[in-house]
Amino acid sequence: MQPATLNKLEQIRNFDMMAEQTSTRRILFAFLGAPLIVPLVLCLPLPGESVGTAHVGLTDRLIFPLILAPYALAISYVAELLVGLPAWLVFRHYGVRSLPAFAVTGAFLGWLINVGTAALVGNLATKPLAAMFNFLDDPYISICVVAGASSAVLFRTIAFWGSRRVDNLNPPAPS
Repeated sequence: MQPATLNKLEQIRNFDMMAEQTSTRRILFAFLGAPLIVPLVLCLPLPGESVGTAHVGLTDRLIFPLILAPYALAISYVAELLVGLPAWLVFRHYGVRSLPAFAVTGAFLGWLINVGTAALVGNLATKPLAAMFNFLDDPYISICVVAGASSAVLFRTIAFWGSRRVDNLNPPAPS
């Protein structure tokens, strides 16, 4: 065989080694753990929303996440099943491991979930379509984008924690 063909076969073998390193158990932990960050992100202050003159005490800041968490977790797990799983299958098929690729895809999927939930509650019929792209008009867009990106980054961190890159597995041939 020619050296170029041997190098290609070696790259395929190394890619198979990378797939083995991301075990099924680690991927399962990533799917179970990544949505857990969403309630924490949703507790961030919303841009454009004001508390007014009411004083928000420490007990309110502690109780609000407990009330919000079940709803946020339910939505995030359903969203992960509907859009996160297909995104992972595409990433796994093409061997994508880039942190920025996961973050940008997660941000886009967070925006998509925001549009989907707005459509379910009927906001698409009452608001102009341009409002779905305006971060200043709807503060929940930015929170959903940040929640999606942080969930995707956490997923990638759990899935590939401690695994080596393909470049490290395939040292350059001596000249």
